Amino acid sequence: MCLKCIKYILCAVCCYVLLLTLVFLIPDKGIQGHREEALSYIEEEGEYPKPFFESASARLDNVTDHIMIQKTQPESENVLISAMNPTYARYWHGYLVFLRPLLLFFDYFQIRFLGYCVSTTLLFLLFGLVLKHEGWGVSMALAASAILVRFIVVPVSLQFASSFNVMLIFCIWVLWKRENQDWGNSAGRSICNSRICCKLFRLSYRSISYLRGSSGALHFDSNEKREKFMEE
Repeated sequence: MCLKCIKYILCAVCCYVLLLTLVFLIPDKGIQGHREEALSYIEEEGEYPKPFFESASARLDNVTDHIMIQKTQPESENVLISAMNPTYARYWHGYLVFLRPLLLFFDYFQIRFLGYCVSTTLLFLLFGLVLKHEGWGVSMALAASAILVRFIVVPVSLQFASSFNVMLIFCIWVLWKRENQDWGNSAGRSICNSRICCKLFRLSYRSISYLRGSSGALHFDSNEKREKFMEE
């Protein structure tokens, strides 16, 4: 079992390196125009806009989105160095596998629209599978958490959409495996329910953030990001 896990990890690492290298082979000239438009629009929209609700739980994180779009620009003429040195070490960089090709064909508004289509489709697909396998109780908990965490905001933000979509895809994969293979229900259910619990934990976190609003910790974090945003 341990050897199998190591093989999966090594396979994932190889795929990560290969895919990032391939997307950085795309000529930056075709991406530059959409990238500059996106950066300009984000700067005009502001650091933490609230396009839907006047609530701290419904604000976008344009500071991080700005950085993510900047990272689509190669930092070296060497493709491998550009792919393996995204410098924003605190964040998962798998989004570049999708964002660079998207910027080649679509502008920022179109990417947001595609994000809505993908995230909403994944959520409804997951809801249907959870309802089928886990019953109304867990499916209603999933629906309630999606509403209360302002899921409508998720696809508009590159940062939120990438992490949420990974979670949704994982849950769908687990339930699909249970449907097509004999896992022994306890294993699949425990994994899937643990991911849903993570979703509910995110709900709790956002609720606390809403209540704290302008607390000292969040204020410090905002100032730190604001300074980095303005410097770049």
